[in-house]
Order: sequence, then structure tokens, then C-alpha cells
Amino acid sequence: MLRSVIAATLIGVLIGVWFALLNDSIEIFRNYVEGVWRYQVAVRSFAAPVVGIVIGGLAGANIKLALAPERVYGFIRGTLFGAIAGILLVLAQALLILVVILVPLQQFQVEYGALLTGFIGELAVAMLIGAGAGLLGGNRSLATPVTGATVGALIAAAFVLPIVVTVALTNPFSSLPTNSFPTWREWSFVSTNVIPYLPDLLAGTGSGAIICTMHGRRATDITDNASSAGVILGAVAAVTASSLSFHYVILGMETFASPISLGTYVFRAMVGLLTGCAIGMATVFVWQRVEPTRRADAGMISRD
Repeated sequence: MLRSVIAATLIGVLIGVWFALLNDSIEIFRNYVEGVWRYQVAVRSFAAPVVGIVIGGLAGANIKLALAPERVYGFIRGTLFGAIAGILLVLAQALLILVVILVPLQQFQVEYGALLTGFIGELAVAMLIGAGAGLLGGNRSLATPVTGATVGALIAAAFVLPIVVTVALTNPFSSLPTNSFPTWREWSFVSTNVIPYLPDLLAGTGSGAIICTMHGRRATDITDNASSAGVILGAVAAVTASSLSFHYVILGMETFASPISLGTYVFRAMVGLLTGCAIGMATVFVWQRVEPTRRADAGMISRD
């Protein structure tokens, strides 16, 4: 029970902190002190994180008590995979932020409060998605083309959903013209905040499917683990390489200011897809070479 409680509580805490950052219960702000801009933290309420702890602990205990052992194991395993994917997503974007900081160009402005909110949101959503997928799938393997595409899509969703939710909560529909029809409001929101991230979803889904199609047909444990690692790393690379921030920071394209362009979307999706497939297949190749050696060494040590 302890592991399921810990897993669910961590998800609850992260979601609570995320909502606290969104509603300014916890705020990171710049303060000009002694001639230097310093980032400071203001905490107005711990209500959201505390509620997350309580709900997460109760959920974890009920998951253990009410479900079959394979479902509980799937929940814990899915939470772990989600945490790994979320951390990799955050690290990949942190590298982009490091590039921004190191390049002395004034058009780059880093807002650390918004970054922290986004990073915690991505990690929380990734763990929540992973936990849900593991709970539903039980002990099912990741090493098939169908689930490879699914895992890639879920990793892309973990990247996109926090952005969409943040915009929806901080810029509600009421900010749009009051004489507009609800359908126009919904389309305006989708076209502005959802459609620009379609290349991320396509790249993540496609890379996961391709990696598993190339390497997921053998039924050995080595290939299964290798495909799982390849899909996760490949999907993270695909989503990052197709993201707006990557094309703005690394490639210098004015994607933030440009209108919807089919050519730009296709280019982003292809860059992400190719990058994700290359990194994912390289991961599988390395894993397949290293794992047999590691197992052979472990066998020799056990015999000795």
C-alpha cells in the first residue's frame, strides 16, 4: 500500500502546487534590490498543495484496497514512467532556456515564474497520465506499434495540456468580445492555443509508432525494455524538436508571431519526427548492445 500512497500523493502535491502557482497563491516575482533584479517567492496560501496531499493519500490507499494487484502495479509503474517522461521533457526545455541565457541577445526574456509553473504542470500531468494509463493497462507491455503510438501521443499530451489548461484558466472566454457566439469563442481559443501544438502531437505519436514498428516485433525481454526506453526518449525528443520554443530559440524562426501556416506546421512535425526517430532508434541500438553484456556479467558474478 505504501508505494501506491506515495505515488498518488506525489501527483496530488504537484497538481496542488501547479494550481497554487496558477492562482498566485504561490508567486515568483522580480524585486529590484540594491541595484540588482532578484527573483523572490511569495506564499499566500498552502491550501491547494495540502488538499492535493490529502486527496492523493486517500486515492493511493483506495487504489491498493479496491483493485487487483496487477492494476496496482500498473498504476505504480505508470506513475514512474510518467515521472521519467515529465523530467525528460522539463530537462529538454531547460536546455533551451540555458541557450537563451547564454546567448547575449536582448530579444530573449526569461520569465522564471511562468517557466516554473509550466515545468511543474508538465511533470504533474505526465505523472497523472502515466498513472491513468498504467491503471487501465495493468502489466501490458509498451513494445508494440499500437501502444508505441499511444505512449508517444500521451507524452505529447503531457507537454501540450498544461499549456492549454494554463491559458484557459488565466484567460477565460469572458475576455473575448461579449457579442460573439459561443462557437466563435471556442474556435478562437482552439485556433490560438491548441492548433499550434498539433505538430508536437503528430511528431510524438509518429515517432512512437515508428520506433516500435522497427524494434518491437521480437518477444525477448531485452527488446521489450529497449523499445520502451526508445519510445520514451524518442517521443520526448520529437516533442521538443517540434515545439515552438525549439524553432524560435535554436532555428531562429519567428514562430510565435507568425499566423497559422500549414508549411510551418509540416516542417515542425517533420523535424520533430526525424529527430525523435533518430534518438529513439539509437537508444534501442545501444540498449540491445549493453543489456546482454550486463546480464552476462551479472550471471558470472552470481556463479562466483
